[in-house]
Amino acid sequence: MPKLPYIPGLDAAGVIEQVGGEVTKYQVGDRVYTIRTNTGTYAEYCTARPEDIFPLPLNVSFEEGSALGTPFFTAYRALVIK
Repeated sequence: MPKLPYIPGLDAAGVIEQVGGEVTKYQVGDRVYTIRTNTGTYAEYCTARPEDIFPLPLNVSFEEGSALGTPFFTAYRALVIK
């Protein structure tokens, strides 16, 4: 059983609102997607480790970006690796 309060969701895409003091790779305002979060993505805001965040190109929508994590990598593994 997950610890409460529990917020589900792993994949997300959006704009960085705040960064930690030791983060140098990203800055506020960057478009990004994430494949894993610390707090769940079915919320207005979430937190993630820098190694789980990737730049989101301007020609990719937030909806498409949020599908780059689990759905894309699962399909890629099934079609290419296996």
